[in-house]
Amino acid sequence: MDRNVILRIIIAVIIAGWNLNVNAAIGGYYPKSLNGLSGKDLMVGLRNLVRNHNNAMPQLDNDVLWNIFMEIDVRDDGSVWDMFSPEHIKFSDTNNAPCGMGFCRIVPSGWVGVANAGNADISLDIHNLYPCNLDVAEYIKNLFAWNVYNVEYDNGALRVGKADLMGTILDAYEPCDEYKGDIARVLMYVAICYGGEFDWVGSRSWNIYGADSYPVLCELFISVALAWHNLDPVDEKERNRNEAIYKLQGNRNPLIDYPEIVEHLWGNMVDTPFDMDGGQGVENGFLQSEYKTDDIIWLRCRYVSDDAVWSVDGHTVEGQCIEANKLGVGLHELKFVSSSEEGKVVIKIE
Repeated sequence: MDRNVILRIIIAVIIAGWNLNVNAAIGGYYPKSLNGLSGKDLMVGLRNLVRNHNNAMPQLDNDVLWNIFMEIDVRDDGSVWDMFSPEHIKFSDTNNAPCGMGFCRIVPSGWVGVANAGNADISLDIHNLYPCNLDVAEYIKNLFAWNVYNVEYDNGALRVGKADLMGTILDAYEPCDEYKGDIARVLMYVAICYGGEFDWVGSRSWNIYGADSYPVLCELFISVALAWHNLDPVDEKERNRNEAIYKLQGNRNPLIDYPEIVEHLWGNMVDTPFDMDGGQGVENGFLQSEYKTDDIIWLRCRYVSDDAVWSVDGHTVEGQCIEANKLGVGLHELKFVSSSEEGKVVIKIE
């Protein structure tokens, strides 16, 4: 490749087993107008982006749905990736659901008033749909996600028990730690995409959502959602699923692409402007494609594990950052190796 072409590369990342189209899709999807927003303004900007009223599949009959699951919810061993059961059930040779398998909605369609035309959108939104053991799907369809005690059912991937909401005791389910972040980010996605649009129906939905357009999430659930989000960070499974849904449905879950958005919407940074570029030269910023000689290069990337060991131009880096002026003007190759992946990033200093 011509050297001048290389210089124009935004960021070159090569990771074993990672879909290289992800960065391009993200970069072209999010408008720069989101920069500098926070709290309610950021919520409105994101909602205008992800809620286009055309993002739901026009129909999801059994054949269509299981064709989709075969693409977005398949394990390396070829089995259905069921977050609600420890079983590994192989996909059917036909388009039908495998024996014993069904699906569930993280946000049940029954939570939305039937008089609202948008009810079908939540019902058909693939971000909200997951394959699930048929018996488990039936068991949890009238429950909501929360921390539970007095457990009456535990299959190793999901527990059902009692949730204490400031003295009000209700039945609820709790996913295992591995998938708590996945569930929380779906519930928060629904708040972003559909919040303020519906009259939520029934006490179970009211434990999660309010009628307002911001912050949408109820105060009690915000603490649960943030805790689950931080306990179970975004992983490759979620990133791949988000990308596949984007190709099918046309919208993305921004909390998977930019996990820090959670803090700008509901956490400790609701008054801090969101910087979608990660803050070049700012403490704990994300790795950029280009730097000035007086910048600090922070060795963090959205798609690289925090335990990665970095080297620059063949020399291992001690610590989390390096001063650009110590590398000098020109192209530099940064390599990383973590417990699950390895690759390299090319940056330019000028």
